[in-house]
Amino acid sequence: MMTIYTTLIQLFIGMVLGTASPNTHLVVQADPLVCNLSVNATANPTTVCNPGQLVNLNASVFGGNPTQVLWTPSGNVLNPNALNTQAIINQTTTFQVSVQAADNQNLIVNGNFNAGNSGFTSDYSYATNLFPEGLYWVGSNPLSVHPNFAPCSDHTGGGDMLVVNGAGTPNQDVWCQTIPVNTNTTYNFSVWATSVVAGSPAQLQFFFNGASVGGIFSPSPPNCTWQQFNQNWNSGGSTSVQICIVNQNTILGGNDFAIDDLFFAEVCEAIDFVTVNLVNLNAAWTPPNNLCVSSLPFSLNTLLGPTSTPGGSWTTSSCSAGRASSKRCVPGASSRFRVRSGHCWAKPRALRSRQSTASS
Repeated sequence: MMTIYTTLIQLFIGMVLGTASPNTHLVVQADPLVCNLSVNATANPTTVCNPGQLVNLNASVFGGNPTQVLWTPSGNVLNPNALNTQAIINQTTTFQVSVQAADNQNLIVNGNFNAGNSGFTSDYSYATNLFPEGLYWVGSNPLSVHPNFAPCSDHTGGGDMLVVNGAGTPNQDVWCQTIPVNTNTTYNFSVWATSVVAGSPAQLQFFFNGASVGGIFSPSPPNCTWQQFNQNWNSGGSTSVQICIVNQNTILGGNDFAIDDLFFAEVCEAIDFVTVNLVNLNAAWTPPNNLCVSSLPFSLNTLLGPTSTPGGSWTTSSCSAGRASSKRCVPGASSRFRVRSGHCWAKPRALRSRQSTASS
C-alpha cells in the first residue's frame, strides 16, 4: 500500500484553482514500516537464595529472524548477545532484552539470481567460461563453467547463484545495486556465500555509498558450505544507497566463490523485561541470659533482632502450646528459628537459653 493521500489532495486543489501545471507529477512514498516483531523474556529460576547463583535467561522471538540481541545490564551476563544465556545474580535485577530483526520485505532486486544476470552491476566481466580470473557467471552449477570448481547447489537448492573467479586487481566490485531508502532509518544487509575451490578463500566486505561498513569475512571450508554474513547500516540523511560487495583477496590461486540470496530490509526492534529476585533472609536471634527457674515465660519473637526477617517459624522444646510465633517458653528451652520465602530457607544453629545458677 502507498501513502498518496496528501499529494492527491494537493493535486486536486491545484486542479480546481487552476494552479496545477499540466506537467505536475504525483510523488508517491512508501508507508512507514509496520513491525510485527515481538520478544518474550523469561528467567529460570526467577528467585535465587544466595548471591552468585546462576540463572538461565531466554528470549523467544516472533515475527522475524534476529540480527542483533542485547541483554542489559550486561555486566553479569555471560553472553549478552545471545538469545539464550546465563547471568550471575548478586542482587535483585530486572533484565531487558532488545532484539533487532530485518523486516520480511526484501528491497533487493533479483537477490536470489533466479532472474539471471540482471538487476545489478559488477566490475567483473560476465562469461560462460570462468577462465581467466576476474569473471563471473549466474547459474546453478559452478562446475559447468570451470573444471576445477565444486558442483555446489545454490543456497536454497534448485535455483541460481552468482559464481566468481576472484580477480587479482584490488577494490573490484563483485556486485552492486542502488536502492531508494528512507532517511534516518536502520537497515540490515545480508548475503550467503561459499567457496567453490579449496584454499585462499575470498575476503569479502560490504560498502554503502562508497564507505566500507563492517569487517572482512571469508567463507569457511569445505566447499559448498553456505554461510550467512550480515551488517546493519543507518541511512542518516541519504535517500538512496549503493550497496557493493568487494573481494579484498587478490591472490589468483583459489579465491573462487559464490554468493546467493542477498537481502536488504528495514530493521525492527522489540524489547521485553524479566526480573530475577535475590531473597535476602535473616534468621538471626539472640538467646536470653540470666534466666531463673522462676522467671516468667516470654514471647520468642522478642528475641529477634531489628534486621531479622519476620514471619518465620520456631521449633522449640519446653514451651507452652500454641502458635510457634507466639510460644511462651521457660528457662532451659532449646529453640530454633527458621524463615522461608518460596524455596529459600534461612536457619541458624539451634540455641539454648542460658539459665542462671544464682538462686532466685
